[in-house]
Amino acid sequence: APEQFNDPTTAGPPADAYGLGVTLFWAMSGKLPYPDVSKASEMVQLLRAGTPFRLKGVLPDAPAELDDLFAKLLARNPAARPTLPEAMAVFERFAEPSGKVVADSLPEAVRGLEHELTDRQTELDAMRRSVLAALQAAVPDADRADRLATWTRLIVLPLSQLPAWSGYQSEVAREELAAAVAVLDLGPAVVERLANRTPAALPFLRTLRQVVGHVRERWDEKGTAIPPAARVAAVADAFDRLTRDPAADPVEVLQALRVHPLVAWCERMNSGAVRIGGRFVRFGWPGCPDVLGQLKDGRLLGVEVKGPAGKLRAEQSVFLERIRCAGGVAFVARNCADVFRELQQRAAARRP
Repeated sequence: APEQFNDPTTAGPPADAYGLGVTLFWAMSGKLPYPDVSKASEMVQLLRAGTPFRLKGVLPDAPAELDDLFAKLLARNPAARPTLPEAMAVFERFAEPSGKVVADSLPEAVRGLEHELTDRQTELDAMRRSVLAALQAAVPDADRADRLATWTRLIVLPLSQLPAWSGYQSEVAREELAAAVAVLDLGPAVVERLANRTPAALPFLRTLRQVVGHVRERWDEKGTAIPPAARVAAVADAFDRLTRDPAADPVEVLQALRVHPLVAWCERMNSGAVRIGGRFVRFGWPGCPDVLGQLKDGRLLGVEVKGPAGKLRAEQSVFLERIRCAGGVAFVARNCADVFRELQQRAAARRP
């Protein structure tokens, strides 16, 4: 039903009436009450803003009373739809056999509906994989994303045996949650913009919105309860922050570089992807150091900031080596002391 695109938790009996109308419309006519479209996003737009067909438009001999009933069942406003008992009272008046042969047409219509649903699910799965790949590429710390997904699986598996968490007994549901928690560092602004564009076509985005939108909340006995997905995300996030090695502060390292007498300029660098219009655009370069700059003698400067036990990824090592091979200065800094030591060594090496 259209209202489920905005907030599925508020859908009630009127949504059931809408579903009944769509199903019976198909069973009677062999067609959906909307034009055929090739993309799931187009179907979403039709359901949210389009006008459904009238039954008499596809079945000219349909009784006027049934035509009016279907128009009410498919109304966009939930309050304008009849209740299920009211709808059934009308249908019962047309329950007597009409003499028409429908034994063959109804199974054919059902088979057509099954094929239609299968095709749309395949398209949605492909769309979900594409969106998830783009989100993963935009995550600032790929290692942390992998850890968060692992912690989520370990947390939710035993919880799924409890009645209140039975929705996660399916491995598919658990993996969906793990994928959402893995990208929670993207922040609510990015997720809200994406979810508002395709709120119903990708149920995965609803889980992601719950995770990112509520993970920082704390129960204060007011309002609604924090969603279960966000509770798992909060535990996984806290566990990761408590158990990981303390990381160096990029801001602290950047300040040390800016006050060093050998440095002409330096800036913090970021890489990832952002949605612009209908596509994701990558920015930065894979493996780019956390800080890029220039020494006063003209050499390029690249500094990767890591915690005490942090290790360079392959693409980060390659990028630093490229800078060195071009005559620049590149190193790993775990604290301010590393900055001054590395630059002092480079200065000493340049002296005649």
